[in-house]
Amino acid sequence: RAQLLSGYKNDRSPRVQAAVKEMLLNTWWPRCNGNALTFLENLDVVSHGEVALSAMEVLIQVQCFDIAGQLALSSDVLASASAIVAHLTPERALAWLAALSKQPDQFCEASELVTCLQAVIAELSTPSSGDSSVTTRDNQFFVLKQLLLVVEVMDWSNEVARKAMLQVLTDFIRVHLSVLAEEELMKREEGLWKKSFVLKRRLPTIWPSSMPC
Repeated sequence: RAQLLSGYKNDRSPRVQAAVKEMLLNTWWPRCNGNALTFLENLDVVSHGEVALSAMEVLIQVQCFDIAGQLALSSDVLASASAIVAHLTPERALAWLAALSKQPDQFCEASELVTCLQAVIAELSTPSSGDSSVTTRDNQFFVLKQLLLVVEVMDWSNEVARKAMLQVLTDFIRVHLSVLAEEELMKREEGLWKKSFVLKRRLPTIWPSSMPC
């Protein structure tokens, strides 16, 4: 499926794009019973992120499912860091990026994104135990990457949320990164480190010039 969907993303022929889109909407999507996360699970989003993102954008564009109903986290989940980590799967994180890029804040407020990012960073900043599989850690890195990309598209007009996010990113840069580096984060996902500076670029007025980076 991922290989065929790449035709929609990369092929310049309108006929090819139309054929792939028709297969996506009329064949693959109905088999998922209208569940966007199930659809993404069938694509292996960690290995085929760009293709899966393009497919999710198509589903969102034609309004195939209740975005808020399927993607939002409940208040009970948001109240627990462990619950956030459990529910923020690679599929949900990528779907958040696709949906919030089109309409920020439609089901996730800036303050909730701050809470989610705090939970994911805290989980990743805990040195992996012998029971942690490579796949689990790779999935968590993928989720973190998607959330950092979401930061870039969110509306940060709320000053309280903006400063809270700035603090989260600052802590990540100054403290947690040293722990993650032990797992060769810089080699495997150096984009995460670069994305940590997104608010420095977008919000220079609230980033103290004296703050060490």
